[in-house]
Amino acid sequence: MPDDIENEISRMVQKLMAVTGAGSKGEAILDAVRFQLRCLENPWPLLERLKLILERAEALGLGDPDFDMKAYLYEMWGEV
Repeated sequence: MPDDIENEISRMVQKLMAVTGAGSKGEAILDAVRFQLRCLENPWPLLERLKLILERAEALGLGDPDFDMKAYLYEMWGEV
């Protein structure tokens, strides 16, 4: 395997370890492969994912139509 590919794999595995908290390279790789296989074997249809997102958005309700974002940002940043 070319050095540049090995370096890229090593860099990605290190990043994966940092993000997931895996204790070793082997653990990080095994978890990633398991996750990928689970995703491929049990695909979650896009319409089901969108339905869940829409339900969450509807539960939040509508925003305040009188809310002044510009004034809020100025107040938050201490500007006049």
